[in-house]
Amino acid sequence: MTQIAEYFFSVTLKTSSSCIMRLLHSEQKGGVFAFMGVIARGDGVGTSLGFPTLNIHTKEKLQKGVFVTRIRFVDGNIFLGVLHIGARPTLKKKEIRVEAHLFNFSQIVPEGEQIFGEVLLKIREVQKFRNTKELQEQIAKDIFHAKKIIETLS
Repeated sequence: MTQIAEYFFSVTLKTSSSCIMRLLHSEQKGGVFAFMGVIARGDGVGTSLGFPTLNIHTKEKLQKGVFVTRIRFVDGNIFLGVLHIGARPTLKKKEIRVEAHLFNFSQIVPEGEQIFGEVLLKIREVQKFRNTKELQEQIAKDIFHAKKIIETLS
């Protein structure tokens, strides 16, 4: 419950009962949490798929899945987006990665820069797709879904 209270204090939201219930339900399912990390070098897969990502290294053990996220940089800038935490089974990669695709974001962030991330709502579990085209289609759906969720919360 504390994380939800902190979230309401840190960002302007409609405080309708449906909004509060959605966040409470998300927290019960493990969907609301925060983490700290640093920007790390990626391998360019997100960009090659048409969805550039920031790769984030964190020592924290995080729940796996695809989430709506909010990332705060040291300069105070805040961006919303989609966060993937987990392996990349479609690419046959078992290493756990934390990757954020941020909306309206085109900055170059230096490796090692610290960020603060908030996971607001879980969209889905990590999945294996038959090919990268199916993966691209699902990422586009995840982004559309995340934007609709953000719209209802703001």
